Amino acid sequence: MVGCHEVVFKKILDQLTPKSTKRSRKVVSIVGMGGIGKTTLAHKVYEHPSITFHFDKRAWVTISQGYSVEQMLRCLIGCVTKASSDELDEQSTGQDQLADCLHKHLIEQRYLIVIDDIGSTSTWDSVQRCFPDDNNGSCILLTSRYKKVAKYSSSGNFIINMPFLNDDESWSLYCKVFGKIEFPPKFEQIGRDIVNKCKGLPLAITVVASLSPRQRRWKKSGRMLQEV
Repeated sequence: MVGCHEVVFKKILDQLTPKSTKRSRKVVSIVGMGGIGKTTLAHKVYEHPSITFHFDKRAWVTISQGYSVEQMLRCLIGCVTKASSDELDEQSTGQDQLADCLHKHLIEQRYLIVIDDIGSTSTWDSVQRCFPDDNNGSCILLTSRYKKVAKYSSSGNFIINMPFLNDDESWSLYCKVFGKIEFPPKFEQIGRDIVNKCKGLPLAITVVASLSPRQRRWKKSGRMLQEV
């Protein structure tokens, strides 16, 4: 986490853990293109000590391609109840029964649900009824590549548009991943040229830095990016 992403992280924490918990359920969405750091940011929020202390129940599900609603519900129930996949297999398997089960375990609990990489409004429609609103400060955190999904799901609540890193932030991230802060001028210029081609996208910067553990490989990395 560097620069603007650290600022966004603090804003989300403030939204999820207000001083007063007597409020309706809140939906917070993080929006941005793939590789911009949505999941990394959400995971840092999810594991932060102030979050684990504030909420009674937490659950995380990532919506991969071809993921069914039943799989999604099973994953959330497993997080909330700490049940194993074998134990869940022994329970009712219908979508309505799983939805009722999740709802039952969340009633009167202050919960945080993270739905990572939600890609459609229909997915939200299929699960939102599982999340009770007991006016106790419960929250749902979504990440999505699509602003229309975030607007639909958040219903006017808090939406974060993930920014690209600027030049200084990009270089700072590269140095952190590379494990070195200062470089000879010649190699620093090569490194900055490589980073500039990543256009402020954290995933691209991280991948390039992790593939360049030695200075002698910088020139080769630079040529590869130029070809791309």
